[in-house]
Amino acid sequence: MKKIPFILMFVISGCSLTKNSPKKVIPSLIIQDNYLPAKDNAAFTIMSADLKKDNLTLIVQYGGGCKEHEFKLFTSGLFQKKSPPRLKLFLEHNFNEDFCKKLVMDTLIFNVTNGRYPGEESKYKVEFELDKFNEIIQ
Repeated sequence: MKKIPFILMFVISGCSLTKNSPKKVIPSLIIQDNYLPAKDNAAFTIMSADLKKDNLTLIVQYGGGCKEHEFKLFTSGLFQKKSPPRLKLFLEHNFNEDFCKKLVMDTLIFNVTNGRYPGEESKYKVEFELDKFNEIIQ
């Protein structure tokens, strides 16, 4: 019986692992009636925001580096009466008690499909106003 070189076995098993790996789930915008921004929101800076189709990509910067941080995107669901309609968004940051001092830059992606204008006017383009970010996102 011939011996299969270790590297070949590693490559073969590596291929099968990537084939079966699950796709990353993109979190959705959370609509919460009477939403109020969290008072204990951990510090972060939004460096950039980009909307492509129904995905909002945010580049954020924060202190930490030792534990995983969690971000959630909220809205009250109330549209501002403008043309086009505008929806205010709030990014919440849970730092999971990560007191490390490294400056971390992270890319966050949120599906904002449920932030579309409701009813027959659902095809209206909606602008997003993101708290702690100075630009309107279109």
